[in-house]
Amino acid sequence: MVIDTHGLDYGSYGVVIEFNHNADDGVTYIPVNLDVGLYDSPGQAGVPLDWSLDQNHPNPFNPTTTISYSLKHAATVKLAVYDVTGREVVVPVEGFQDAGSHRAIFDGSGMAAGVYFYRIEAAGYTAVRKMVLVK
Repeated sequence: MVIDTHGLDYGSYGVVIEFNHNADDGVTYIPVNLDVGLYDSPGQAGVPLDWSLDQNHPNPFNPTTTISYSLKHAATVKLAVYDVTGREVVVPVEGFQDAGSHRAIFDGSGMAAGVYFYRIEAAGYTAVRKMVLVK
């Protein structure tokens, strides 16, 4: 059984499911507690509802920053950093990852101060964000 929580407010719900059947007593009641939150997905508690690429933090940064992202399902992921000319300068993440929330620590030591872009590609999902390295 799948319970669709789309449209429900976040919170806890208590329900009783009634099954009518041909056994001697004819009815079976099953109590169900349902917690609805940001990371609820049918059959996969703790898995994000959608793909996302968050803004790095801190931004501006020197020399390290954290890039967080979420995968709706397991996929091959490439997280790459580009300079303002579009040249790929480093690939902090490349490979297969499980569904869920992930973080990459980006170290800009040895790179020039300036504006950089980071891009994620995973199972057809692509997103780009801007970050600023200061010295």
